[in-house]
Amino acid sequence: NLSTNDIYLNARVINNQAGGSDDGLYIGYQNANSGITRLYGGGATTGGLDVRGSGVNDVKINGNTVWHAGNDGSGSGLDADLWDGNQFASYLNQAVLTSSTVNFTRVNVTGSHGINNDGWFRNTTSGEGLYNNATTQHWYSDDDDYWNIAGGGSANGIRFRDDHAGTIRGYVYANNSNQIGFLTNGANWSLRTQSNGITHLGSNGYQLVDGNVAQNLKYMAGANSSDIGISGYNSGGTWKFQLYGATNYYGFLNANWGGWDIRKNIGGQLQISVSGTLYTVWHNGNDGSGSGLDADTLDGVQGSSFLRSDAADTTSGDITFSGGAGAVTIGAGSDIRLTSGGWTGDAYGKIQHHNNHLYFGGGSSADYSFIFRYNNSDKVYIKNNGTIWPQADNTSDLGTTSNRWRNIYTTDLHLSNEGKTNDVDGTWGNWTLQEGEEEIFMINNRTGKK
Repeated sequence: NLSTNDIYLNARVINNQAGGSDDGLYIGYQNANSGITRLYGGGATTGGLDVRGSGVNDVKINGNTVWHAGNDGSGSGLDADLWDGNQFASYLNQAVLTSSTVNFTRVNVTGSHGINNDGWFRNTTSGEGLYNNATTQHWYSDDDDYWNIAGGGSANGIRFRDDHAGTIRGYVYANNSNQIGFLTNGANWSLRTQSNGITHLGSNGYQLVDGNVAQNLKYMAGANSSDIGISGYNSGGTWKFQLYGATNYYGFLNANWGGWDIRKNIGGQLQISVSGTLYTVWHNGNDGSGSGLDADTLDGVQGSSFLRSDAADTTSGDITFSGGAGAVTIGAGSDIRLTSGGWTGDAYGKIQHHNNHLYFGGGSSADYSFIFRYNNSDKVYIKNNGTIWPQADNTSDLGTTSNRWRNIYTTDLHLSNEGKTNDVDGTWGNWTLQEGEEEIFMINNRTGKK
């Protein structure tokens, strides 16, 4: 039906008016000849070809649905060869929306760019994380408090650089000997710890480890030498003290690795340095005779107030000796010498050289003011009135046969040999000689005869 004024907006229409279920319209060859059936639509500059059916999938080619904007998309079954000109193998599974939670069994990323992410890289499985195929290193978490680095076999660590593949600055490092700490940029221990403490500190390898008991910290030097030390500095770098130990000694130095300031001999004496010279500290274990202790005072008294025992000395005060027998003993070849001086007053038991006279003050007893003893017995008495007599009758002499007194000056002379007899008639007598003006008179005290 090519009539005008048809039902399709004045378009020229080929219309099949027959009823039945046959095809509505067939255009093409009905013989075995090959050829192409062409449909053209539109004018020279505008127009087109509009193919319609009852549903979006009614347009087919050889029984296959023709894909168009009305039937593509999710669930359509469209299987394209390229996507934006690229093979499907060049993409991740883009069937998943960017807002969806994505689960991949494996993602391989080639090239040098890597993966950009504006949020967190998340892992939902404990014990899984990052893995490097080339180095076999793992980085993962299997506990809510810890991250793990593993895969090094005998050692693992984290190395710090300025930039990618840049200058190495240091390491956090652990090995299979349970040693962990920090390495320098040259991969040498800077701080090493293990179960007993710090076993390497600094480039010299100092150690701070457990001592023999829990209260004791053990410090070990970085070199095996005969001495060891610890210096203290304030925050400004100013030296403050030096603790030092050497063979048989320990103490403090006067500068950083300087000379002794305080030195203690192990099991021995303590010394302090004054103006560069070491002096022994005195205590009750090293003072006394022969110690060399030179004190300024003794019990608060200056040394000049004490008498010297090894040199001539004088005293201006009274001295009382209470040592009992031998309290004052004059050694052999020594004596006591009294210098003449002013009279100090009367006193019992006194000896004084006064006005060039030597005075002996007797005891307070009237009968025995002076007693001369020998060999544990009295020999001669001197009474307070000056009377001298022997301890026993007829026991002591005045002079000897060879050493006689030159003169005896007396008033009356009393003679008695009572208790013995004479050599003439064997009797004894008692006589008194008295001086007269012209004669000497003899009085027999036994008979009264004159």
